[in-house]
Amino acid sequence: MQNAEATLEHARFGITNAQETIRFIDAKIAVILSFLTFLVGQALTLADEIGLRELVRGDGCTWSRLLALLAVAVPVGALLVCLVKTACYCLDALTARPPEAGLARLTSCVLFPFLPDKGGNRRRGDAAVIELARIQSFRESFAKVSAGMENEEIAAEFADQCGVLGVILGKKMRACNRAIVWLLLSALALVLMHLVQ
Repeated sequence: MQNAEATLEHARFGITNAQETIRFIDAKIAVILSFLTFLVGQALTLADEIGLRELVRGDGCTWSRLLALLAVAVPVGALLVCLVKTACYCLDALTARPPEAGLARLTSCVLFPFLPDKGGNRRRGDAAVIELARIQSFRESFAKVSAGMENEEIAAEFADQCGVLGVILGKKMRACNRAIVWLLLSALALVLMHLVQ
C-alpha cells in the first residue's frame, strides 16, 4: 500500500541528506586546503635549508653538481606538480554548479529556483528586456505554488532535484577524492625532499 505523505517525507529526507553530504565534502576540502598551505610552507622552508638557490646559481658545470641539482630538482618538481594538482581539484570541488541541462523537466522549480544569468555577452540595451523575461519565467514556474500543487507534481520536483543533487554530489566527491590523492603525493614528495637534504 502506497502512502503519498510518507513518500514525500522520504524524498524530503533524501534532499536534506544530499545537501548535508555536499556541505561535508566542502568541509573536507577546507581541511585539505589547510594541509596544502602547511605543505607549501614546509616546502619553502626545506628549499631554503637545502640551499636550492645556491645550488642553481653555483659556478661551474661539474658532474657532481649536476647530479646534486638533479637529485633536488626531481622531488621539488614532483612536489610543485602535486601541489598545483591538489589546488586545482580543490577549486573544482568548491566551484558552484548549475543543474545539468536536460536533467530536470523544468528550468526552475520550487525546490531549486535556479535562474541562469546569461548576461556575460549581452548588449546593454537588451539587459532590461532579458531581465524582465527571466523574472516572467520565474513567476510562471512559481504560479503553481499559490494555485496549489498535486502530490504528483511535488514528487516530480523531488525526483528532478534528487537527480540534480546527485550529479553535483558525484562531481564534488570525485574532485575531493582526487584532491586527497594529490595531497598524499605532495606529502610523499616532501618526504623525498627531506631525504635529499
